[in-house]
Amino acid sequence: MKYMGSKSRIRNEIIPILLKGSKGNETFIDVFCGSCSIVEEIPASYKRIANDKNRYLVNMFIELQKNGTDSLPFKITRNSYKEIREDYHKIEKERGICDMRYLALIGWVGFMGSFNGRFFDGGYSGHDVKGRDYIKENINNIIKTIPKIQGVKFTCLDFRSIDVPENSIVYCDPPYKGTKQYSTSKNFDHDSFWMWVRKVSRKAKVFVSEYSAPEDFECIWEKQITNAMSTKNTYKPTEKLFVLKGV
Repeated sequence: MKYMGSKSRIRNEIIPILLKGSKGNETFIDVFCGSCSIVEEIPASYKRIANDKNRYLVNMFIELQKNGTDSLPFKITRNSYKEIREDYHKIEKERGICDMRYLALIGWVGFMGSFNGRFFDGGYSGHDVKGRDYIKENINNIIKTIPKIQGVKFTCLDFRSIDVPENSIVYCDPPYKGTKQYSTSKNFDHDSFWMWVRKVSRKAKVFVSEYSAPEDFECIWEKQITNAMSTKNTYKPTEKLFVLKGV
């Protein structure tokens, strides 16, 4: 599915690095799972855990995992998009507790119906835009993910609250410093994150995707890619994979 910061274009290059030297049955934790582009390609022989702090995203994947698309709409009109978006903002403002399946619906409409999957931040993408059905394309893509996430355990925790077993493989794709973020990722504490990575690296293999890292981390892989902010605005950052030095 469309998702800011998705690793779908580079996963075939970084997953072999993540799994190199493993036995094939370790715990694999995707700390910021996002679109699940990494964890969905990890073999089912691993104990796969997909975590994200966005409760709408996590509940959407749990619903897809349990019931497929049975309870989710394939047609998302502009009006229904607007109504669900208003509910989302109201729930966030009031910090309300609501039914998990409604959280899943909000996640579904927000990600399937927003331009570039920007979750109520990119505007309504639409079913007929110059002959193109962006919503249908998004839905068709995520349907392909459903069989791949069977057996994955989903959690919705702050990274500091995740239980990391000894000898786990931990992949982190955090909100990149200095880049546009989802509203659920704003005010991310980068310093605390790197401290946590240092601590967890004592007992597990920890890999971090970012553009840069503190001096005590080393880059073990990098590749320049082209990202599009819009159809006319592109930039070419260098994706990097880091580990703590000396571990």
